[in-house]
Amino acid sequence: MKTYKELSEEQRTKARLYFRSMMLRAICEGTAFFEDEKLQTRIDRAVAKAESLQTPWFAHEYVLEDKYIVQRLDAMATLEAEESIYLEDEPAVDLDVIEAVDDEPKLYKCAYNDCPGLPYKASNLAHPCGKKTC
Repeated sequence: MKTYKELSEEQRTKARLYFRSMMLRAICEGTAFFEDEKLQTRIDRAVAKAESLQTPWFAHEYVLEDKYIVQRLDAMATLEAEESIYLEDEPAVDLDVIEAVDDEPKLYKCAYNDCPGLPYKASNLAHPCGKKTC
């Protein structure tokens, strides 16, 4: 096992990105709410923008456009990463998960012909056609 301090700088960065993506997922799924009214209002505004443009699968993109939200999420992700313990030699553990985090999302093409969002930035946060897998 490793603590956050024992991770390499690259692993630390990926750990923070991992925890931020988990928060983004919860925000876009509507399962994360924040007591900070300013933060919650800005998140609600970004999600509403995506819905008003009939592109709810891009809600996370609109959330990440707001620098205040990004700063707050990054601070929370850093705290989560610092408090976590990272396993090394077991299957499907944190270090394996954070190593799989991409720095830049890639564009993908949905396999379903009726998908309205081709191409799209793949993430676990949202999928353009609402299907679980492509």
